[in-house]
Amino acid sequence: MDEGAGRTGQLGREEFITPELAEIIEAGRARTSERDAALAAQWGLTAAERWKVDLQSGLLRFRFQDHFLEGPAQVLGTYSEITHTWLWGWANEAISPSMRAASEAARAAGQQPGLSALAERKLDVYSVTAGDDLACVTVLLAELNGVYRTHTNRGYAWLGLTEFEVKPLG
Repeated sequence: MDEGAGRTGQLGREEFITPELAEIIEAGRARTSERDAALAAQWGLTAAERWKVDLQSGLLRFRFQDHFLEGPAQVLGTYSEITHTWLWGWANEAISPSMRAASEAARAAGQQPGLSALAERKLDVYSVTAGDDLACVTVLLAELNGVYRTHTNRGYAWLGLTEFEVKPLG
């Protein structure tokens, strides 16, 4: 649900992209674009003033001028601008197990021919776009409602979205 989520265009030059994975990336991009558009229309997430996520409870909260949106989130993965690597959410032990369930769907799919990259803990990637693509694959495989990409101190993180509840301010 950020400028990079649901991106279309040419696949990256990462060595781990097999024809089978490329096919799932394309399907994931289409699904994520469709789902993110629906989230934007329904909730207007791009108009949020602030957001925060509690990595222990898994609760994601967007603050608007007159209300909050609150709902569970999943950590799909992170990209390091320092090492140029993607770390799957399922491989990040600093994240609560309840926030890694969606990325586990990608890991399980990694047992299929041509999809072994989904089961590799860390991947060398050339750009943040590869993270967008891997997050889109997870949206598809875990049947999420969308993705939110955010900048971190050292790169980016992708949060999988499910549903939201409107809460009053205060």
